[in-house]
Amino acid sequence: RSRKKIMMLFFALAVSSVSAWAQTGKVNSAKKATHTLSLNAGPAWITSKVYVPSGYSYKEKSWKTGLEMTAEYNCVFSSGFGFGITDARNHTSYGNGYDMNLNYIGPSFVMAGNLTPKWRGKLDVGIGYANMETDGETEGGFGVKSAAGMEYLLSKNIGIGAELMSVSTWFGEREGDYPGDDDDLNGITRIGVTVGMRIYF
Repeated sequence: RSRKKIMMLFFALAVSSVSAWAQTGKVNSAKKATHTLSLNAGPAWITSKVYVPSGYSYKEKSWKTGLEMTAEYNCVFSSGFGFGITDARNHTSYGNGYDMNLNYIGPSFVMAGNLTPKWRGKLDVGIGYANMETDGETEGGFGVKSAAGMEYLLSKNIGIGAELMSVSTWFGEREGDYPGDDDDLNGITRIGVTVGMRIYF
């Protein structure tokens, strides 16, 4: 399946980033902790099958492009490990008045460190609350978020960065006569590429 190939590629990229970070060992030890605020935006793709109402039936759609926006706070100690919190919001329009909003907020385990004096790598994984809004209805559940990114320091306190992220969410059983398998109906996975600003303090 193409979704499995994408997730394997994402995992390989994450492992490669961790290996590079570990080999350099250049973690900023001048401070006890580095705090980071980041705001990001970029395209995201819903890889799961989504059944969109079409008259008296449903049309199956996947790999639909939407807009992803995230806000993050991270605290990383001199060891290179830390914690954070992520608020991720996705808006995807399927046309004919059918829009989907996917929201996620939750804590993360973070690994980050300086690869060079100007370049910084970051990995994080977390689990949190998720909901989906479609046609005025809201379903709640939980989600798992993972991301790998690179940051470039413009100054001591300001930087820019890019991230490859994945968010998988589950909402339990849905009511209604939907086609497809339960796995396709009860969860939605999206991947995104975002860029944005970093503030370090």
